[in-house]
Amino acid sequence: MPWNIFTPGGVTPAAVNYISVPGEQKGNTQEMVWEGSITGDLGKMGVKLPTAQSGLGLSVGADWRQESTELQPDEEFITNDLAGQGSPTLPTTGEFHVWEIYGEARLPILEDQPFAKSLTAELGYRYSDYDLSFGSTNTWKAGLQWAPVSDVHLRAMYNVAVRAPNLQELYLQPRVQLDGTEDPCAGATPAATAAQCAASGVTAAEYGHITPNSSSQYNGLIGGNTSLKPETADTLTLGLVFTPTFLPELNMTLDYYDIKIKNVISSYGANLILNDCVATADPFYCNLVHRAPATGNASDGSLWIGTAGYITDTNYNLGEQTVKGIDYDAEYRLDMGRAGRLDFNLAATYTLHFKTTPVVGGGTYDCAGYYGPACAANAGDGPVPHIKSKFRINWNTPLPGLDTWINWRLVGPVKVQNLSQNPLLSGFVDPINGIGNQIPGFNYIDLGASYQVAKQLTVRVGVNNLLDKDPPIVQTFYEGPPYQNGNTFPQVYDWGGRYLFVNLTMDF
Repeated sequence: MPWNIFTPGGVTPAAVNYISVPGEQKGNTQEMVWEGSITGDLGKMGVKLPTAQSGLGLSVGADWRQESTELQPDEEFITNDLAGQGSPTLPTTGEFHVWEIYGEARLPILEDQPFAKSLTAELGYRYSDYDLSFGSTNTWKAGLQWAPVSDVHLRAMYNVAVRAPNLQELYLQPRVQLDGTEDPCAGATPAATAAQCAASGVTAAEYGHITPNSSSQYNGLIGGNTSLKPETADTLTLGLVFTPTFLPELNMTLDYYDIKIKNVISSYGANLILNDCVATADPFYCNLVHRAPATGNASDGSLWIGTAGYITDTNYNLGEQTVKGIDYDAEYRLDMGRAGRLDFNLAATYTLHFKTTPVVGGGTYDCAGYYGPACAANAGDGPVPHIKSKFRINWNTPLPGLDTWINWRLVGPVKVQNLSQNPLLSGFVDPINGIGNQIPGFNYIDLGASYQVAKQLTVRVGVNNLLDKDPPIVQTFYEGPPYQNGNTFPQVYDWGGRYLFVNLTMDF
């Protein structure tokens, strides 16, 4: 029964049935944990310093954890036979287990001493032994909390953290699927020169004759890597807590953070690989570009016609990432007597730097204040605005059980990455359609109220994005999924406009 889309009424139920087939996949992910720990206050046993009233707090323990996953798709998924798949869905199975021992201690050093209302040290350590190729890991922390007076607390913490690769990063079966969104060597007038394109495998005969993809979709070889090592992060945080005794309704915190991650587990992103190959002719990147071989047909040199042309973009331990910023939080309560009470809260973060070094010893680029393919692949959620904040006012009304609130959310402006002076970011990215080269700052207003109808029953109503502000619309090829969806960034901006909600909570 032909499926005829060129004749009105030609797509009949019988025609749809003829070309339709069900697809099925089943799987499970399981985590099993056995753990035992002992926690105690050894100060009660006299384990304390003579300069402090409180004693040593200690917690030690051990655990065994097993994680496993299994995905079994049917033949239709495996052979990429279903409309809209984009790539085959292959079986994935794998597991690992780990033994761990850990300990944490908190020791008051000074209490109620001159210039030291309190001074406390904090230490922690964890040893983990994996049945994976990298073997064991060590994590630890060391910190101090100092209150020279009751109103001011200073805190500092240095932490060496580890993240082992997860099951998908280890065991995802390699497959060619949609990955990149641009090819600067495609089209009758390529954006890159013949010499630049030659570094990516384009022959003189192919230059200017490679068919571009009108949907901006290009192939990448995606997959796991069982040789991955854990990520290691060196984290330094410095903080100030201000709780003035002369104004007990006020509480403020200010924290600086400096996080450096080594052996980052990620893929480079097909766009970054191809653009850096074309821009620098670096063999590290160019060896990952596999153009379709010359066979005398339309696929010659292509990265999207069929599966012979692709960019290898599997998981690796990449170079380094460094993120520096400042977090601020302030709370204030205003008692208005019979008029109720107002609670004010301001939470803000300012990203100073979001630097990525894809290859140790290679170039570094900073995505703070920018967005684009390279930044999305490494920052994880598309735009990286310098400033993000939320200011909330909550009114506890005189009517028992009734609270109302208003919320102001700010997402700072970002520029498209090709405006950066860094060649690793400038690349071959075209200007944004419709909104110029910058996404402006976005302000959202939310309103809501809650009422406790009974002891066990609470009703909440509200509206997010009261002014119905539309999200920024950008071209699809700037970020591929999961960083972009529907030509915008739903992780960062309200994608659906005004949002009304009603919530009923019943406690038993």
